[in-house]
Amino acid sequence: TLEKALQSAGSGSTITLASNGGVYAKVFLSAGDYTLASGATLLLSASSDSSALGKATYNTSGGSDKEHVDLISEYIEHVLTIMTGANLTVNGNVRIQGILGQPSPGLSGATSGKHSQLVNNGNMTFNSGSNLDAKGFVKGSGTATFKSGANVYSPFVVIDFRGGTNTVTVFNKGKISPFNQYEMPNIQCRQIYEAGAKHTGYVDLYASGKHNTDKKEIIGSNGIIRLSSGYLEKTYDRSTRKSTLTIVGNATMGSLSLTVKLVISKTVDMADVQFPIPWTYDVNIGDGTTATTLTAPYDYKVLPGANVTVAKNATLTTSKSVIVYSTFDEQAPVGGFPYPSGFEGNFVVNGTYNVNGAFGGNIKSTASGAKVVVSSSATLSVTSKEGNSGDTKSWQALIGLGSFTTVFTANETARFSDGTALAKGTTYTYNGSAWN
Repeated sequence: TLEKALQSAGSGSTITLASNGGVYAKVFLSAGDYTLASGATLLLSASSDSSALGKATYNTSGGSDKEHVDLISEYIEHVLTIMTGANLTVNGNVRIQGILGQPSPGLSGATSGKHSQLVNNGNMTFNSGSNLDAKGFVKGSGTATFKSGANVYSPFVVIDFRGGTNTVTVFNKGKISPFNQYEMPNIQCRQIYEAGAKHTGYVDLYASGKHNTDKKEIIGSNGIIRLSSGYLEKTYDRSTRKSTLTIVGNATMGSLSLTVKLVISKTVDMADVQFPIPWTYDVNIGDGTTATTLTAPYDYKVLPGANVTVAKNATLTTSKSVIVYSTFDEQAPVGGFPYPSGFEGNFVVNGTYNVNGAFGGNIKSTASGAKVVVSSSATLSVTSKEGNSGDTKSWQALIGLGSFTTVFTANETARFSDGTALAKGTTYTYNGSAWN
């Protein structure tokens, strides 16, 4: 049994879920307390993936490029279920194998074929030095907690990647983000990342007939979200593909750079454009009780379907620009995967928001005592554009030629829900019905 295997597994040993006579393993860890020893590995193998810890196998023969494969039975191999009441402390490595990516633009970097799954209905605690490598999926109603020094790997999926030519051209010529939609869907149970834990994303952008692969720190001291104290909670709703991030403590936003090869490598640094927060994410700054600060030093665009909330006892400070789209009609995109319509984005301040740069959009509140502090040097409107590379050829993109075609322009002024415009050098307090 798995229970006995965990008791006897020492450093250097591997517990493997593998097929027996062509039958995939279906294993249950019963209620109780268990420990995976330091240096030991729990491996949920997959026929498509022989990669090592922190490395990935990429699909060269097709696969699912339109939807995630976690609900498609023909792609699911071994399944380990951690039952309610089971508590697994991990000092070693948990590896869930699966093949990533597919040889065309579209849903880029996702698990696309045969893989295994761990269903966590209990509690998993990953201590310093431990690793979770989820190239397959982690599901379930339980919680996975990652202590300082723990490492997590899973795919960073770009939903609307439209090829290398478009990526390079819209970045160089349009000065905009080459993609707006992304997610990290492989770990679906509740997650707690304590300050000092690190989550690294596998990135794959297929261009010029090859996989452009990389690994990027998403949560961590060099990541997009950098916690100096406290924790980040993440939940995922599979039915809506919505991730909810709750930042508690003190944090700073970082950036993300991606490299695409068009004969030679071209780097796209998201610090140079408005970083998108799309419909796949809700971001809560604070839990409403714990004192929390988030500093955001770059440019951001909050797209329809995204909800950003500054909770009570939390403070958000922005030093460059933020635009909250009131609408977004993306027509004739290059490559497909247009931004979905029918969504409303929300920017809610129930704590304190310090506007030290530029802001454009509608600010809402549901809590008396909320404050918006506008710097005397603030800019109170922001413009953003969306578009594509039109008929630009790859050789043109390579040498900095080609053209950017604008398909949508957002012009947003800073205002409250009642239409009142914000003014420079002013502090506003919400009394429950109006800002004064």
